Amino acid sequence: MFNNDNNIIEVPLYDEEENQITALEDFTQAKYAIYPASSNVPLFEATLGNGIEVEDGMFIITTPKLDFQGMTYQEMKVKDVVGNVSTILQTKQQFAQTRIKL
Repeated sequence: MFNNDNNIIEVPLYDEEENQITALEDFTQAKYAIYPASSNVPLFEATLGNGIEVEDGMFIITTPKLDFQGMTYQEMKVKDVVGNVSTILQTKQQFAQTRIKL
């Protein structure tokens, strides 16, 4: 991911047998956040219907341009209609500066 770029993140879901789950209407809540590695204050948060959309069996997250350089932690959790909560994404990602200006 790059500093001051628009980023689109596609998050598919898989079951324990590694089959893609496409019936995402069973999920009533979803939350995604990007945190600087050195802080618990998010740079960006999105929720289902507010930054997280469902399309073609995937959660689609569109981030705004973030003026940040350095290591980040990204997490996403979902909750289904039964009330089960699962962390479906947890990763470290470097936000890098680009040299090209448009």
